[in-house]
Amino acid sequence: MIVRPGVVFGAGEGGNVSRLIKATLKNSFYMGNRDTRKAGVYVKELCNAMIWVLNNKTSNGFALFNMSMNPDLQYKSMFK
Repeated sequence: MIVRPGVVFGAGEGGNVSRLIKATLKNSFYMGNRDTRKAGVYVKELCNAMIWVLNNKTSNGFALFNMSMNPDLQYKSMFK
């Protein structure tokens, strides 16, 4: 299985999304273009999708998929 997720976020992830939110709330992060859209996915939804793929294998056993939320996140709506 090859999975190509967008930015993965969720409780306790402590990665880029968490740092971005904290910096933005402290006004210490400059967002150049607030119209930027970011493809992301919640970690539990990504895990559920991977489990679904494993349970529904193709005859050759190969699976490739991209994953992100729809609609995607828009920074403008996240940080007003």
